[in-house]
Amino acid sequence: MPAPVNAFLKEPTYPEQEHRQARQEWECEAEQWRQLNKWLGNPDFFPLTIKALYVFGVIYQICQCVELLLASREHGNITSIPAYGVLASGIELLGRCITGNPSTHRPGDDLGTGLWWLAEGSHEQNVDGNHVLIVTTAKQYSIADLVALRHFAAHGQATMNRFVEFDYEIFAQMGNPDNHLIATGLERYWGRVQDNEEICNRLARASIIPFRDNPLLTTLRLFSTPKSVTQIFSVFDWRDQR
Repeated sequence: MPAPVNAFLKEPTYPEQEHRQARQEWECEAEQWRQLNKWLGNPDFFPLTIKALYVFGVIYQICQCVELLLASREHGNITSIPAYGVLASGIELLGRCITGNPSTHRPGDDLGTGLWWLAEGSHEQNVDGNHVLIVTTAKQYSIADLVALRHFAAHGQATMNRFVEFDYEIFAQMGNPDNHLIATGLERYWGRVQDNEEICNRLARASIIPFRDNPLLTTLRLFSTPKSVTQIFSVFDWRDQR
């Protein structure tokens, strides 16, 4: 039963000087992905394919959390800030896969890379923090602004006065079916996983641990009928949720 879609690499490739250690680390991790896939997925899926599908499931569930937080119009002034923090964690996860970060350190760098991917679709790590990604009626937000806003949403509300009033239109730009940054960014990434060696090698290096089976189940369910990644994620419409 050949897999309908697979990652470009069956096994990651590494420079000779780091091949042995990287190979051992990957073999240990790959076995975890095989075990997760054993009862859930297609037996012909590569471990890298399962890892990518798992990441997509986590990000989809993060978007569901954002949807729930924004659904409370009565309490929107309370829930919108944590909703942005949750959303940013999903973009950071994408960025970690793109950078190949083998740890959870440097979350701001990974978030910046994830935002840069949404802006440019580039896996190069020379992120332009001044690049304007979001434009609302109130102001323009650069990648550096959006990274700082996540810090504010997470634990900076007691120490920062930069974002006293939260701009609701940020969500409309991130999750708008007519121009869905999250959906189109993930569509591009899924395409690169299928045709780019470097993207696959970085995915292999990225620190992702299969703690649970639910994210993979979510992705397999979403892909059970023919749909594009854009179609799957465009169901999240975050326009004017106040």
